[in-house]
Amino acid sequence: YEMQIDRHDHIHLRIHALAPPEFKENPDTVAALIEAVTKVHLEDIPACEAVQRGIASQLWQPGPLSKQEACLLRFHRHLAEKLND
Repeated sequence: YEMQIDRHDHIHLRIHALAPPEFKENPDTVAALIEAVTKVHLEDIPACEAVQRGIASQLWQPGPLSKQEACLLRFHRHLAEKLND
């Protein structure tokens, strides 16, 4: 994908789907792939926008959202440590 950040609160996202070359021979398959990818992103957009609104809240505090994100928290701490070396 390509992401162009216009402002802190606005981006353009361009998605490139990788598929076997023979997919292009069947327009229905291409249309189904585009529809599936679009559906996933249209489901995710409101959730991502809600997260951004939450981050702008005065009550927001950084940290993991749940215990299931422990591996992400460890990775981010490791990355921050290495970037500060």
